Amino acid sequence: MKWIKYSLIFVSTVLVGSLLMLAIALLVLKDSHYQKILVWSAEHFLDSQLIVGSPIEVDVTRNLLFRSRDLQLIANDDSYRLSIANLHINFQLGSYLRTGTFLFNHLDLEGVRVDIKEMASDEFDSIDEFEIPPVAFSNLSVNKLVLSYQELSPGTLHTFSLEELGLQKSSEDRSISVRAIGELKEEPFEMQGTLGSILKTQETSEPLPVNFEFSSADINAHVHGSIDDPLRGLGLNIDVKATIKKVSKFAEIFLHGVPELGALQLAFTIRGDYSGPSAEIVDFKLWRGQQVSLIASGSVADVINGTGLDLKLDGKSTDPVVLSWLLFKKQDQMQTLQFKGRLLGDVENLSLKTNAHLALE
Repeated sequence: MKWIKYSLIFVSTVLVGSLLMLAIALLVLKDSHYQKILVWSAEHFLDSQLIVGSPIEVDVTRNLLFRSRDLQLIANDDSYRLSIANLHINFQLGSYLRTGTFLFNHLDLEGVRVDIKEMASDEFDSIDEFEIPPVAFSNLSVNKLVLSYQELSPGTLHTFSLEELGLQKSSEDRSISVRAIGELKEEPFEMQGTLGSILKTQETSEPLPVNFEFSSADINAHVHGSIDDPLRGLGLNIDVKATIKKVSKFAEIFLHGVPELGALQLAFTIRGDYSGPSAEIVDFKLWRGQQVSLIASGSVADVINGTGLDLKLDGKSTDPVVLSWLLFKKQDQMQTLQFKGRLLGDVENLSLKTNAHLALE
């Protein structure tokens, strides 16, 4: 999961950092000098080279309008490369000061490629404390986006691509329709759904309704619920139900060397805020014929950081390969494991309190 978190942090940091650099340019320079100050700011604030392949168009009224083509942002240490064929921004100036959220009227991106190389682990220590700033869109259009993340060890390359992502505000009830088509680890997916009106939520203090469906060859998921304060990311109350036909293929997104585990039926509720939401697991059933089964329930205090796990487990396996993976070492001579117990702690520091029955060959 680390690569997903770091990728989100990278994208949000570059987006917010670019807006701040542009704001500085607007305050101190004339139109003809925007490009120079942006190149200078990228070098000094982002330690990167900004290459602009076409003239930059900027207009400032109550909103900030920005257009450009053929942009490249390259880290001096080669830890990332970003390229954008076409960029159009319509941003509400002062929105962060008023609401604590960066508000975009429009954000249009086309032909985007992001390549990230993981740095040494000690250089990521400060990133673990980073919180993604709240961002809201009235209209968003992304066409042909490709993201790759190269892990330092064991060197796994994660890929994600979007053929199309659209957020469109309705003129009738001001709700936002969402549609996305893309690939994750070369597996095609489609997502569609609706968000309520953020403006209506501000005016009435009513929660923002959320409704999404996600589908791929192996996954079907439904997300339904509400957010009390979407601009500040507070008051999440969202139910998630999912069926995954091949758990191992899905788990490879987050873990390495996952054996064939079978199918999964899952239902949980997310609460809290964007920076550290909690989850209450109400249904978790994993099975692969008569060889593997696991039933779980409980809670996770912080889903993003994988902390505060408290799960009740009831499972069995007669597959030595699965047992080897569960026990984090080679134990092919073990044929059967049945257990009931409780899993406590953090993802990186777990303890298992259990009554187990082992059958050796």
